[in-house]
Amino acid sequence: MHLTHGEELRYTFRRHKTPFFFRLILIVLIAIPVYFLAFLIGSAFSFGVLVGLLAFVSFIFGIVLALFVLNYLLDKLIVTNKRVIYEDWQGLFRRIQHEAKFKDIQDIRTHETGFFSTFRIFDFGTLNIETAASRTSVVYKDCPDPEGVKHKIFSELSRAIHKE
Repeated sequence: MHLTHGEELRYTFRRHKTPFFFRLILIVLIAIPVYFLAFLIGSAFSFGVLVGLLAFVSFIFGIVLALFVLNYLLDKLIVTNKRVIYEDWQGLFRRIQHEAKFKDIQDIRTHETGFFSTFRIFDFGTLNIETAASRTSVVYKDCPDPEGVKHKIFSELSRAIHKE
């Protein structure tokens, strides 16, 4: 991400931790039967085969876990004094950057579901920034405190309008 001339970084938001931990638990729950199956298959053979099979399964789950954690750590929403940028990493080598300039923003909507979204630990949802350009829409899932982020973007937007 490169800032243009006169552009200043205002806020950086990362994905909420709660959905990350729920997905992490899901990965572990998927790993348990796979390890059990690998143990059953490997125990029918020699001890070396069992160790090799368990090492292979551990290697695969380690890669999946590393990609999952890196995706969580690298995804971010950036608010500057001129635009909103969402960096969405898909894998290690593919980054998709969505951008909405303040002059093009028409609407910002948030979506939070469930009773538990009123509690801070579960206060996450989707932030949807609609722009005047029909092809551009910034959708930021697992946004922490979507209403708070929306108000911060609107305050920067109004500050930018009053500067002009």
